[in-house]
Amino acid sequence: MGYCWSVAVVASPEGGKKMMERWISSKDRDIRSIILENLKKKRLSNMDGGWVSEIKSR
Repeated sequence: MGYCWSVAVVASPEGGKKMMERWISSKDRDIRSIILENLKKKRLSNMDGGWVSEIKSR
């Protein structure tokens, strides 16, 4: 289930990016881990590589 987020973000980038940006700041280690794993997916880099790099650097 954790990998579904990258698929959802590609399908709906505007809302999906906002959710991932909020979750990357979560205090919950599991949520951050899920987001970081999804950011490794090529589908996200193909969609918006600059955004992925920015989010990873947070």
